Amino acid sequence: MKAAKETRTIVQGVIFPQQKGVKVFVPFREGVRKSDIQTIVPGCGCTANVTWDSDGATASYSDNTPKADVEKYPTKTKTVTKHLTIYHNDGKPLKVSHPGKGKIYNPRKSKEVVYFDVTVSTNLEV
Repeated sequence: MKAAKETRTIVQGVIFPQQKGVKVFVPFREGVRKSDIQTIVPGCGCTANVTWDSDGATASYSDNTPKADVEKYPTKTKTVTKHLTIYHNDGKPLKVSHPGKGKIYNPRKSKEVVYFDVTVSTNLEV
C-alpha cells in the first residue's frame, strides 16, 4: 500500500534561513484512511508535530541552514531536502528488539519514505 500521492513534495514559497514552523503538507492518495497509517516519523529533528488524516500528513519544519551557507550561492538560494517515513498499519509491531541496539523500527514493517523540498533564500526577489 502506498499512502502518499507522490514520493516528493515541493513546499510552496521561499523561506529564510533559520525560519521556524514552516507548514509542510504531503497529500495522500484517494481512499487512504487515517487508520491505514500507524505513525509517521520525521527524518531529523528539524521536522516535528506530524499529524495526519485521510487527506494527508502535515508537519512543521524549522530550518537550520546557516545564512552563510545560502549566501555562497550566486542566487542566494538553496534547496533543502528532508524526509518522512510513513509506517503502515499492517499488524506487525512498529519496533522490535535488536541485540546490542535495543528497540529499533521493525525492518519487516510496511513503510514508505516521502521527501519534501524547501527553498531557502536570502534573496527577496526569488
